[in-house]
Amino acid sequence: MRFFVDGDNHPGANNVGLVIPPGVAHAIRVEGSEDVIMVYGTSTSFHPEFEGRIASEVETAELPESWAKFLQ
Repeated sequence: MRFFVDGDNHPGANNVGLVIPPGVAHAIRVEGSEDVIMVYGTSTSFHPEFEGRIASEVETAELPESWAKFLQ
């Protein structure tokens, strides 16, 4: 599902929202030099003990070389 968000400062087609179904792994990467405002909502109350982190090497894997210029 994709819905549009009419931003106060920059209304337009680039202001979008995305609904991620429960159980679907997700991440965000910003490309470019402009600031991004990310609003994160949940369908239930947040409970840290139920945080669905992937307990694997995913979080320790090396980043792609193409990301290096964004991290310097």
